[in-house]
Amino acid sequence: MSGRAKKRAIIVGALVVALFGSWFFAFRPGSSTLEVRFIGWTNNPQVAYTPIRVCVTPPDATGNCALFQVTNTRKTGMLWFATTAIETREGATWKTWRTRWNPYRGRTLRNDSEQWRGVEGSSWLPGTSMLYAIGVPEGLPSTSVWRMRVSVALEPTGFRRSVNEKMGQTVFRLYSWHAVTTSEVPAQ
Repeated sequence: MSGRAKKRAIIVGALVVALFGSWFFAFRPGSSTLEVRFIGWTNNPQVAYTPIRVCVTPPDATGNCALFQVTNTRKTGMLWFATTAIETREGATWKTWRTRWNPYRGRTLRNDSEQWRGVEGSSWLPGTSMLYAIGVPEGLPSTSVWRMRVSVALEPTGFRRSVNEKMGQTVFRLYSWHAVTTSEVPAQ
């Protein structure tokens, strides 16, 4: 083997190791971090973009709404997230009310014909934070203590995101899925 071939083999080997290492660290389970905290009640919330961003869901929510602070606490990577269930406390246990959801479509409560979205977002950069005023889901008794379960995933970035954009379809999907539970929402 000539000196040039040895150099080429070393460079190719180093690239393979670097590529494998980046894929290994990119797909670590549970590496997505989203914090969702109940911070109080508000009535008749309004959408705001400054000084603090406030999202109201559903957009026509009126009356008492639960106010949550949602923060991407990661150091790197963009997050996608969506509410997948509401849980109500019944004694010492939690009863789950699943929502219909898909990362690329809307979601609804199974027993409700109207859209109820909870918290959701995509392309959240590290450190992104905003307030969500969430209308209490219909059918949830005002005496219930409840919380939301939120699915979280990392979005493809860099080369993988570029491939998705150039192809006009999802080649590289969301990855490193896990769920977080919000803090409890007390009865009104």
